[in-house]
Amino acid sequence: AGSLGGPAPLDSQWWEQDPNRGRYFYAPSAYSLGHLNGYVSQKEIAFTTVAIGLSDYFDISAGTVIPTLFIEGGAIGFVAAKASVPISEHVHAAVGGQVFGFEEGGMVLPFGSLTFGEPSKNLTISGGVLQPLMDDSAFNIGLLNIAGVYRFGPQLAVMSENWVLFVPDMNNAGFFVAPSGGVRLYGKRFAVDLAAVVIDTNFGNDWGSPIIP
Repeated sequence: AGSLGGPAPLDSQWWEQDPNRGRYFYAPSAYSLGHLNGYVSQKEIAFTTVAIGLSDYFDISAGTVIPTLFIEGGAIGFVAAKASVPISEHVHAAVGGQVFGFEEGGMVLPFGSLTFGEPSKNLTISGGVLQPLMDDSAFNIGLLNIAGVYRFGPQLAVMSENWVLFVPDMNNAGFFVAPSGGVRLYGKRFAVDLAAVVIDTNFGNDWGSPIIP
């Protein structure tokens, strides 16, 4: 990851810039990757993504879920775009969208993000609505995310990403939460995330909620 054809850019602390500062574990920040900065991301063994900044304000990405490529009729792919703009030195805003495609149709996720802070220490609030592309019988899912990162040095940051999903047709509460926390470890041109996610459909009252590393 880094600038194509040149050295990795530096952040405000004179550390090599986070190669994936446009995202936390999955949720977007309002930062752009920067002109011709890009990365290849592999999440667990499933999600493979390639992203690049076409300018200092506009990023695109595309990817697939690798295991689905070996299932007949089950291939899943996705593309995304994000436009970012600085509001002030410590406030950035972004709007974008992600489209998920599969054999029976697809879903689209328009979103907006506000990031407060700087690339090495920041908090982002994001929201969007996951909508079906063609199936009128399917329902929309509202998404809210609060994520943050605090970088302690050139090689270590702690990170948290916390989702709330609002599902209108779900019984009882109609929403579930997915908090997560972990670390990001930095090399010269790469980063590795180690984290755990809790899936809770009963907002803290279900002690059997699965924990996904």
